[in-house]
Amino acid sequence: MNLIFDLDGTLIDSSVGIYRAYKESIQNYQEPLEKKYFINHIGPPIQKIIRILHPTLENNKVMNIRNNFRKLYDNQYFLEFNTYENIIYQIQKLAQKNNCYIVTNKPIEPTKTIINKLELDDKFLDIIGIDSFVSSGQDKSSNILFLRNKYLLDISNTFYIGDTYSDYLSAKKNNIDFIAFAKGYHQWTNYELKEIKYIYNNTDELISILENLNSQTR
Repeated sequence: MNLIFDLDGTLIDSSVGIYRAYKESIQNYQEPLEKKYFINHIGPPIQKIIRILHPTLENNKVMNIRNNFRKLYDNQYFLEFNTYENIIYQIQKLAQKNNCYIVTNKPIEPTKTIINKLELDDKFLDIIGIDSFVSSGQDKSSNILFLRNKYLLDISNTFYIGDTYSDYLSAKKNNIDFIAFAKGYHQWTNYELKEIKYIYNNTDELISILENLNSQTR
């Protein structure tokens, strides 16, 4: 099988570092939101998050905050993260029998550094960040499409694993099945979950889903 993983909220909990960079970046423009409200919006590029959470900010201020965030996070706070229970061991096992990739909205350099720190860089055949191709970034669905075309992935045997509704929409746009992590950053609604066939709450449940899928394709 071809397994494409999101990073933030799926493989790692990077909310501590992301929130610190957000708080310091925006404090000269508006009052930062409390972390419990902020983390539910992690996933899209930071400028999109800022526009959602602070809709009265002018565009030039949003971009200033975005640039400040990138400097702080990409150079200082990106290594402040925790891994989800047992995920490193399971990725090591999955990579033995499956083709594993990463497509994330995090920039490519901090992403590669994180994967290297986790000692998983030889487990992923390719890693695509938001700015892998253009400095301003591409949307996630476009990057998944690039990966599909680059490796001629069979969409019937390819799955995107993520933690947000926007991840689901990116998979849907590429005609590949989505596996949702219900305990990531996104607060899933019952309406959203009804659209999704595969949902897991911990790593063991993910492995069970993948084992069942693998047995169906034999």
